[in-house]
Amino acid sequence: MKRIAILLSFCIYFASLSVIGQSSSPYRPLGGMDLGVGGAISNGDGMGAVLFLFDAPVAFLGQKARLGIKHEIDIITQGFNISKTNERTTTVAMPHYTTLITSLLLTSDYYFMPGGAIRPFIGAGLGPYLIFAFDNSSPDNEDDAINVSSGGMLRAGVDIYTIRCALAYNAAIQDGLGNKVGFLSLNFSVYIGRK
Repeated sequence: MKRIAILLSFCIYFASLSVIGQSSSPYRPLGGMDLGVGGAISNGDGMGAVLFLFDAPVAFLGQKARLGIKHEIDIITQGFNISKTNERTTTVAMPHYTTLITSLLLTSDYYFMPGGAIRPFIGAGLGPYLIFAFDNSSPDNEDDAINVSSGGMLRAGVDIYTIRCALAYNAAIQDGLGNKVGFLSLNFSVYIGRK
C-alpha cells in the first residue's frame, strides 16, 4: 500500500509539471516556479532545515487565487542532549531522532493585493508526506522506520517582485516511530520563469 501511495504521489507530481506553462497571469505567471530553502522548528525541542523547496502555480481562479503544487524536503532533529562540563566547555550530543520528510502538496493561495509589486497572501495545502525516521540511540539502526502519512499545511507570506517569503505550519503527522513531527518552517524562494 505504501508503494502505491508513493508511486501515485510521483505520478501527480510529474503530471502537474506538464500542465505548467499552459496559461498566464499578471503575477507569478504559469510557466515558472519558486525554488528555495529555509529553516524549520518542530514541536518540542526539534530544529532543522528546508533542504529543497519547489512551488509552482498550475491554475488561476480569477485574479486573487491560484492553485499550485509544492514539493518540499525537510530534515528535523529532535532530542538534543546539551551538557555543560565546566564554565568553558559545553557538549552537544547527537540528537536522539533525525527525521527526513518529503512532501507533495496541492496548494491554494489567496492574494490580497494581486496587482502590486508587494503581494501578501495566505494559503493552505493537502497531500502525502513520506517520512524517514532514524533513531540515533538505537544500535545498528534497528528502530529506523519509513512511513507515508497524509497531512496539511497552512501558510502566510508575501511576494516581493520575484522573491517570496512564507511562514508555513505543517500539521501534525506521524512518523514510523510513533512521534508527531508537525513543524513550522520559514521559507525563502526566488521565482524562476517567464515574466
